[in-house]
Amino acid sequence: MTVDGHDTNDAGREQPANDTPASTPVAGNEPDAGAAPTLDIGALTLLCRAANLVRHHLDTHVLYDAHLTWTSWDILQLIVGQPGIATRQVAASAAVSKSLVTKISNTLVERDLIHRTREKGDQRLVRLYPTARGQRLVQDLRPQLGDAYERYIATGRGKVDNAFRVLLRDLFLPGPVSGPAISQTEADER
Repeated sequence: MTVDGHDTNDAGREQPANDTPASTPVAGNEPDAGAAPTLDIGALTLLCRAANLVRHHLDTHVLYDAHLTWTSWDILQLIVGQPGIATRQVAASAAVSKSLVTKISNTLVERDLIHRTREKGDQRLVRLYPTARGQRLVQDLRPQLGDAYERYIATGRGKVDNAFRVLLRDLFLPGPVSGPAISQTEADER
């Protein structure tokens, strides 16, 4: 097969040289072609920590006033976005147990934010639907959460900003580095 005049089935053939020089790997950071990629647990920890800081802020500054937790908000948002979603699908999407979805659903039903139905052919299958009140609450909270997030990042940058700088440094700069996050100038000097 040819695309733009080039044979795409020539993977094993020697390719003509081009004018672009090959990139030179940084000494000590050459990938081992046979090695499986390794997880940088430190970077993953920083990512989770930064996400938890933001989540906690939104939970306490917006969702608390709406009498929701982050998990109940997530579940309500899933139901509004996918009316008729099955309980097990909500549990899988929100990464929580079915029993927690049932418990939170009970509260959301009591608050008239959702309603549920059982499947006629299988009484075990419960489908969740938003009420008009639930849809309005999600529509009202989304911009509030966005505004609170932007204010938090703009004014409460200390913890989040440093966590993200360290995360980005560890993900994108070659070699192990320890200590506080480095500036762009220091990164350029590497």
